[in-house]
Amino acid sequence: RGVAVGPNGELIVADGGRGVMIWNSIPTSNGTPADVVIGQTSFTSESRGLSADKFQYVTAVAVAPDGKLLVCDQSNHRILIYNTIPTSNGASADVVIGQVDFTTNFAGTSAQDLYYPAGIAVSENGALFIADSDNNRVLMFDAVPTSNHASANRVFGQPDFTSNSWGLGPTEFSYPQGVAVSRTGKLAIADDNNRVLVYNQIPADGSVAPDLVLGQPTFTSNEYDYNEVDSRRMGYPGSVFWDASENFFIADRGGRRIMVYGEQDIDAPSITLNSGVPSEHVLGQSTVVEFTLEDRSGIQDAHVYYQEATRQNPQEVNSWEVTPLVDAGNGIYTFDLSSIEGITSNPIGFDLWVEVFDNVNNSTDTYPTRLKVPITYPNGFNLNTFG
Repeated sequence: RGVAVGPNGELIVADGGRGVMIWNSIPTSNGTPADVVIGQTSFTSESRGLSADKFQYVTAVAVAPDGKLLVCDQSNHRILIYNTIPTSNGASADVVIGQVDFTTNFAGTSAQDLYYPAGIAVSENGALFIADSDNNRVLMFDAVPTSNHASANRVFGQPDFTSNSWGLGPTEFSYPQGVAVSRTGKLAIADDNNRVLVYNQIPADGSVAPDLVLGQPTFTSNEYDYNEVDSRRMGYPGSVFWDASENFFIADRGGRRIMVYGEQDIDAPSITLNSGVPSEHVLGQSTVVEFTLEDRSGIQDAHVYYQEATRQNPQEVNSWEVTPLVDAGNGIYTFDLSSIEGITSNPIGFDLWVEVFDNVNNSTDTYPTRLKVPITYPNGFNLNTFG
């Protein structure tokens, strides 16, 4: 909620009434000074306000997949959007959510208005989620807005955009404080019912119940005793966050601690050959080899290694060439054999294998079961012109 990482490794921290601090890279030593501050003209000023370059009180920051920075200015009932990560002090925002302009701070209950928003999150496909705390709801925008006072597309926690009563149940919230979306599309909402609600996928609307509750034995209980702290109970959870390995973190404000669910990903990615081993590759034509790559931490790097399979010259030492697999989306990666025809003169076939790394550097490869694909020359092909 209060910390985000930018597209180039910037560390971005919500600093309450002072604004937002930005380090151009994650510090490696104690006490490293920030490079940029927004909401202030300098690192020694501390003024609050209502404008495109001022905040009243910042509770959360988030970075969209396209690099936009979102800042939750809670006390001004708005979210400010910067189209790029600011590189100079006191930079002005480009878009405001929750208000018609940068100089109003009306608190309201509609698809366009906010009432003390507390948390924000952006999914990998660019959907924006806002924990609109005093409206007892979470708003979802299908995409990060590009114009002021945009309307949300979905509301969770309320039957419509004009209701804001608090409640205790699977489809009701009490002052939600944090919201998070995992890499695989799970949604988590922390509220003052001393719990976190988890949806295995983004719900279609507010009538859909979550799949599980953390911190409580049922969806209709909200007990918490500060004198009884254990591994299941939590008090007034705030920030929630998923890492790339689907480990889940909860800021348990009542317990003054961070609760972590999940284990480190130590499993190698899986590689499935979808297309089967090609029986041949006809020179000059397209032969696409398709793989499915899966890993709970996500795929970081996928390459194919290949060489010409001839052994006609026993003195020649064959070396492996390497090229990236093409990411076709939805875990599908491809490689076209026609792209490597020219590695040697008059090739008779290819040997190839795949190596894959996930986002926490677990790896696997298909070298022990590498593919061997013979090459067929079409009728009338002049071998002397190839290569």
